[in-house]
Amino acid sequence: MIRNFITTLSFLAALSTSGIPLALLQVGVWTSMFEKFHDETDSIITSATWVFDGNHRCLGCEFVSALSDSANENLAESNVSFEKNSLLAEKFTKICLPRSSLTGNLHAHSKTPPTPYKKTEIPPPRFAV
Repeated sequence: MIRNFITTLSFLAALSTSGIPLALLQVGVWTSMFEKFHDETDSIITSATWVFDGNHRCLGCEFVSALSDSANENLAESNVSFEKNSLLAEKFTKICLPRSSLTGNLHAHSKTPPTPYKKTEIPPPRFAV
């Protein structure tokens, strides 16, 4: 029960921060504008042109652009820097490691790993006559 609640809550949080609701609202406004312009002109091409030209804005368009501007202002105020920062300082870009003194002093490994089981001879099969 609580897992479903947390999953739903996290889905709603991701959805609200993605900007998808604002895009859906914009599509709804465009649909409403197209319907209104089509009633006025009876032309699909003229209606589509008026919807997307930016000269025939409605209250819905103003509302969506105000919401979009407030979201962009909040993003600008968040002090997020998109500059490329080097993760290493200049003096640490070249790292030289000395050779290990243990090289060659380790014991040689056997070709087969040791097993705790003893190898037993398997007798040949017996045939009943």
